Amino acid sequence: MKSPIIRQILLFGIVSAVISLVLACAGFGIVEFYKIKDESVSRVSSQIDMLAYNLQPTLLFDDKDAANKILLSLKDDPSINKAVLYQTNGEVFAMYGGACQKI
Repeated sequence: MKSPIIRQILLFGIVSAVISLVLACAGFGIVEFYKIKDESVSRVSSQIDMLAYNLQPTLLFDDKDAANKILLSLKDDPSINKAVLYQTNGEVFAMYGGACQKI
């Protein structure tokens, strides 16, 4: 039979090993979380930049009827109540939704 002091030393060794393992796993998880988060932010940011660059030419309208048709297609999206395209002088060029004022 083992003496109580040996049991206590073995128990202490097992508990300290378990605590070390838990802390190592927690640290690894936190590092991976922030790594994935940073990569996701970077990826989304580059996608937004690419999308904005590609949308820029499509937002240059010279045909009022075409602009109105494109804005009217927004009626299927319930989160959009009003959309307006303004001319550089502030006059409304095309719109979908409620009344608009000159900007």
